[in-house]
Amino acid sequence: MERLDALAARLDALFAAGSPDPDPGFSRFVPMVYDAIGFDWRRRFEPAFVQRFNGLMVRGADGVNAVFCAAFPSAGVLEDFVRAASPGDLLFCHHPIDLRSGDPRGAMGAGFVPIGPATLDLLAERNLSLYACHAPMDTARGEIGTTTAMAEALGLVPEADFFPYGNGFAGVVCPAPPRSTDEWEAALLRLFGIPYVDRAGPDHPGIERVAVVPGGGNSVDAYREAEALGARAYVTGEIRSYVDNEFGAQNRAEVDAYLATGTMSLLGVSHVASEERVMERRMVPWLRRNCAVEAHFVAERTPWR
Repeated sequence: MERLDALAARLDALFAAGSPDPDPGFSRFVPMVYDAIGFDWRRRFEPAFVQRFNGLMVRGADGVNAVFCAAFPSAGVLEDFVRAASPGDLLFCHHPIDLRSGDPRGAMGAGFVPIGPATLDLLAERNLSLYACHAPMDTARGEIGTTTAMAEALGLVPEADFFPYGNGFAGVVCPAPPRSTDEWEAALLRLFGIPYVDRAGPDHPGIERVAVVPGGGNSVDAYREAEALGARAYVTGEIRSYVDNEFGAQNRAEVDAYLATGTMSLLGVSHVASEERVMERRMVPWLRRNCAVEAHFVAERTPWR
């Protein structure tokens, strides 16, 4: 068993998540979704989280026996966590709120979605905790980071950083053994266990430099930066937004305009699948080695949603 505050402090130190700099994304998205439903999130969430939007978010019992690791706190993940957890257990997510990015071959997504007040009440009743770490995990280049874990899954070693984000970089460009676009697509289907890859841009017979960006890598500026670094394939969670709002429509138009002259094969594996790897393959083993807790991975039920 670990004491909750001690465990949270160790996680903060691992990712420098205790930095006073607020998370560049969720400092906007958390207020956006909770203010829209009139929920007093500032009172409900831990004071430090309200300031920096990383770290311990919901406080449960003091003794932690098990940590459950997931990418998003989606409804399915939260159901699975509550079903398996004992009082005091902690859910560690990359995102503090859910993201419904949409299905390229199906329905558009709703975007960021709050953890509902009734679910937060249930976590409190069960004495369960929630910890989240976003940008510090994306930019980490040590043992645990979303970008390095994704590159490792692809068998690649990062050579150059790109895509400035927070206090670091969200993307890496890597040399790669020559592979065609079709071969990369087949590898991604196998590695990430997804039903299909979202694919756009020109095909190449022998790609020798690959850009890797977990999550929402659908930035035309980042595409051009990766091209300038010699990348001919760009592997990310989302190659364009499928969220049904003004931002999504604008992003789709910008990506379509880029594709008229772009030189890279764009390959999307879904936002959540691109960010689960670090939780399953890096975070769970780290917790088992370094903390007196059980550690479990909680998979998202549907990657494209």
